[in-house]
Amino acid sequence: MNRLLILALGMFSIGTASFIMAGLLPEMAASFNISVGDAASMIAAFAVAYALVIPIAATLMVNLPYKPILVVGMSILAAGHMVSAVAPSLEVAVAGRALGGLGGALFMPIAGAAATAIVSQEHWGRSLAIITAGLSASTAIGAPVGIALSTSFCDWRLGMWLVAALAVAAAIGIGTLLEAMPRPDTKKRPKDLLASVTKPAVLGVLGTTLLLMIGSYIVHTYASVILMPATNGRGETLALLMAAWGIAATIGTFTAGRLTDRWGARPIIVGGLTVLSLNFLLLPVLTYSPLVSVFPLAVWGAIAWSCLVPLQHQLVKAAPSSASIVLGLNTSAIYLGVSLSASIGKHVSQIFGSEYLSMVAAGFTILALGVYEGHRIIVNRGQKARLTA
Repeated sequence: MNRLLILALGMFSIGTASFIMAGLLPEMAASFNISVGDAASMIAAFAVAYALVIPIAATLMVNLPYKPILVVGMSILAAGHMVSAVAPSLEVAVAGRALGGLGGALFMPIAGAAATAIVSQEHWGRSLAIITAGLSASTAIGAPVGIALSTSFCDWRLGMWLVAALAVAAAIGIGTLLEAMPRPDTKKRPKDLLASVTKPAVLGVLGTTLLLMIGSYIVHTYASVILMPATNGRGETLALLMAAWGIAATIGTFTAGRLTDRWGARPIIVGGLTVLSLNFLLLPVLTYSPLVSVFPLAVWGAIAWSCLVPLQHQLVKAAPSSASIVLGLNTSAIYLGVSLSASIGKHVSQIFGSEYLSMVAAGFTILALGVYEGHRIIVNRGQKARLTA
């Protein structure tokens, strides 16, 4: 358990780095005398470096021992944010964030592979849930704390130092408290790795993750608009509601791990996507007051994040020898979904109106359910064909 918690701290550091900048942009823009739009390049630099490097890094490092990579990844994440914290210009700050994204990309897929390597297969769901909870907890704890530090002292750089401190703590913990992580038993050739990644069982799960995150983050990105009837434009009310979302996401992640180990992945994924779709369809009539809004937000947070655990479980089960690669691709699908959600939501608002955002979000989660069930049919037919051949 302690080994998994150390890995979860690393994930918590990455999540805090991912989510913290949104609340720091006004202070940063003021300090560099630039627009908030220009300051948003700090978000893009981290996300792009992170999403693009993950599958490449996972492929190149698949034959290397896990522990040194985990330590180096956290060290680079810390170094990048130290650079941003002392940056004299926007360009240097953006470069530091890109470097931090590289560190996160080294750490994330290896952490997932390590989490399944240090426990028996019947506990894969629980182990993946623990490290994924580190990521979801950052939405409820890490990012709000960083924003509070920065806004209270009117210095966005404190947020960067917070990320660096978390990453240093994770690097020290991994380096001193973890036993040597297992070295892969056999060398894997790129041709074999590509064959694993292109399996229908892998591609279907990646497609499901992408569509799930587009739907979920259409609501997240435009939460201030969707929840306007409940908040009346009050930022503190919105912050409390989103904190409830983050807490529910963390609880849901932990619960999903145990349920996946007990019942298998499919019931959690199918049931979760079904309930999430209904929740998004009903969201407009359940956000007329802050108190009532807590319920659909808690359902959304708990289910959206809990679905990621069994999806990761199925990826590792489908391609155990390429666990770091498929988990890395899954993380890229998550970040691609988050990125696409902003653009899709913008066009929906402009063409149809913001009142249709949650309905479109439900459309994507319904599509995710269709892709998931469709890929299972293809996989099952393939297995039957091989048995009868």
